[in-house]
Amino acid sequence: MITVDTSALLKDLEKLHKDVVRRLENVVSGFAYEFILILGSNTPIGDEEAIQRVGRYRSAYKLRMERMGIDMHAGYHQGSWQFSLDTNLGFSPLITDVQSSANDGRNFAQSSYRLGEPFYIGANTPGMEALEFGYSPQAPDGISDISIQQMMQTYQIDVLKYYKE
Repeated sequence: MITVDTSALLKDLEKLHKDVVRRLENVVSGFAYEFILILGSNTPIGDEEAIQRVGRYRSAYKLRMERMGIDMHAGYHQGSWQFSLDTNLGFSPLITDVQSSANDGRNFAQSSYRLGEPFYIGANTPGMEALEFGYSPQAPDGISDISIQQMMQTYQIDVLKYYKE
């Protein structure tokens, strides 16, 4: 009779499994970071000078501030993208820059995402739907389609980078 002690092999396989899962979860957090950066860069930004002048543009920002508590400054939509484990994206009236939003998305993914779970990247802001449907001359074709195309090109290159982290 031949006997083999496989306990060392089993430990190595368990260690490998944990390492592969960690690396694949890093790919997801890296994807979240990159995609939020791309979405933010493709999201139109308001005209800060027009916000300060009297007129319809300023009135729209003033109404937004009164109803939702969002300051009368440009950039709100660009920094509103977020990572979520469900479709209930949170609303925040704070104006955040795109880099901070991407960092928050990556950090949340790293701390909460588990391999195999669905995840979502989106923005819960007033007016985002209009921007998506091309109501801004800065993004006449919307935001998502061009962002997905850019992400597919970037992601094909960067998967290995995040896997190795």
